[in-house]
Amino acid sequence: MEVLIIIIMALILLTVLQVNISRLLILLIALMGGMFCVMILFFLHHLLRLPFTKKVKGTFTRLDTIGDRGFRTAYYLIDGQEFPCSFPAEFAMEERLYHTGKEVTLFLRKKTGKVYDVYAMTSTILGFFLSIPAALVAFRIAFY
Repeated sequence: MEVLIIIIMALILLTVLQVNISRLLILLIALMGGMFCVMILFFLHHLLRLPFTKKVKGTFTRLDTIGDRGFRTAYYLIDGQEFPCSFPAEFAMEERLYHTGKEVTLFLRKKTGKVYDVYAMTSTILGFFLSIPAALVAFRIAFY
């Protein structure tokens, strides 16, 4: 309800100020392009960390939240020590993806004390390569 009120107030303000709607749309698309660029940097950061990881075998133990982040994270047991995944758990299919006691291949980064599981790796690689064309399309539409 609050979002609807904010949208109505913004439309009234734009009408009073006689802002051209097409320019506003171009600005919003350019803003989306900027957000895609931030996503590219985020995924690039994680891609650059991957070569500094060690391939290990681990066992899935549980899904839990880390501090006040609010996202559930997968935890894996490696040589008697528990490590959280660097990415949030895939919440859409938790029951199908995460099975307690299942041994999986992980990539451990000792410096941060976190691991990359196959889902984090897939998210990183796909996210990076899909964010690039999304940013290009958004900027192409905004600045053409």
